Parts: sequence; C-alpha cells; structure tokens
Amino acid sequence: MDKLRIFVNIQERLMDACYRSMPKFIGAFFDTLYQHPTILFISMAGVMALAGSWWYKANKKTE
Repeated sequence: MDKLRIFVNIQERLMDACYRSMPKFIGAFFDTLYQHPTILFISMAGVMALAGSWWYKANKKTE
C-alpha cells in the first residue's frame, strides 16, 4: 500500500506541474478523463482504431 501511495503522490506532483502551464479547458478535459476511466478507455480505443485504420490504408499494397 505504501508503494501505491508514493506512486499517486508522484503522479499528483507531475500533473500539478503540467496543469500550471496548460489552459484551463485542457486541464478540465484531462481531469474529466481521470475521474471517468470509461471515457478514457473509449477515447484511447478510438485513437488506436483511427491509427490502425490509417496504418492499414498506408501499408496496403495494391496488386
């Protein structure tokens, strides 16, 4: 449990440093993603699907 607390503390410090240099709406967006992991999972799956479809089209060999 102690290692988890140390990890969370490090993550909070890193995110605090990032939040200071970002506009408020970007900070609010990331905060929403952290509060709702389902939205984070869906958005990451969408990004991966988009990248995968682009990679498939880019490397598709025409015969």
